[in-house]
Amino acid sequence: MTILKIARMGHPILRVVAEKVTEEDFKSGRVKHWISDMWDTMMDADGIGLAAPQVHISKQLTVLGGLSSRYEDEPEVPQQVLINPEITSIGEETMTTVEGCLSLPGLRGVVERPKHIKVVALDENGKEVEFEAKGFHAIVIQHETDHLFGKLYIDRLVDSTSIGFEKEFSRYMMPPEQE
Repeated sequence: MTILKIARMGHPILRVVAEKVTEEDFKSGRVKHWISDMWDTMMDADGIGLAAPQVHISKQLTVLGGLSSRYEDEPEVPQQVLINPEITSIGEETMTTVEGCLSLPGLRGVVERPKHIKVVALDENGKEVEFEAKGFHAIVIQHETDHLFGKLYIDRLVDSTSIGFEKEFSRYMMPPEQE
């Protein structure tokens, strides 16, 4: 069990486009090693998703899934590994959600994202997967994929006043539909 250090907002690795995972990365065993360490780190941090750049690995790799006390009102997310993901919106419908991030500890913000998406990616064995995701599952995938392209959820805030520390956010700022 290896717990990796999580990069926090301000570290430059969070603002660059990560490199694609290569065939050599798979053949060398690095991908399986990264995935194992990322699962351990995500679980230890009570996360619902983790992108490789968050643990100082500039590769297009995310792990996500399970339940988190940080999102206790949300449904369980299927456990998945997504490598070199490509996401497209399905339809025009969006969701307004309250997001947090392991790289921005203690903060929450209101973000609007597509509600229904299509994902094409590689799995942990390098095999192509294609599926659709809706609701909270789609939000988590989009949040983690943003990390692979140098984006943080604060770049997608509904407005600049829609961010706050967790305690104050839940007390004073929680949107009515989220209560």
